[in-house]
Amino acid sequence: MAWADILNDGSVIRLAGMLVAFLLILLLSIGGLSVAFVKALRSGGSTRKVRQLEAQEARAFQDLQRGFRRMEERIESLETLFMGRSQHRTYDRERELD
Repeated sequence: MAWADILNDGSVIRLAGMLVAFLLILLLSIGGLSVAFVKALRSGGSTRKVRQLEAQEARAFQDLQRGFRRMEERIESLETLFMGRSQHRTYDRERELD
């Protein structure tokens, strides 16, 4: 069989067309994945932003926790003062009764 017969048969042309289509799809897929990879590398800022927001939230919660501790200490001191006054009143009432 000569080349002319093979080319006229058409099977090689169909095979070559399928091979070219496959290679084109493969190249487009690799190119798309490459572009996606580069974008992912460059958009590392979004993860930085997330970390910054998480750090900011952590600081806010720490500030709230400190504020709650101070409030608890103040309430305890007020309770101590109130208990002391109520004991004085009880003592004063007992004196009045005597």
